[in-house]
Amino acid sequence: MSYQRISLDFIDVPPLHTGPLGRFVAAFQRWRTQLAQREALAQLDPRMLQDVGITPSDVWRETRGQYGS
Repeated sequence: MSYQRISLDFIDVPPLHTGPLGRFVAAFQRWRTQLAQREALAQLDPRMLQDVGITPSDVWRETRGQYGS
């Protein structure tokens, strides 16, 4: 029997913040979202950054140099 990994990133399920586990899951989801946003920001070239009013040093400060920008 083979197993297939599926992603649930596109399913909109309201988080359950009722207990410690729910708060942990919500915090983890927030962390993953912020990580993905920072990775995307680090991929923008200087021209694109200028279009949105962000400098390369702003990107470095936000990502703390983690993504090689």
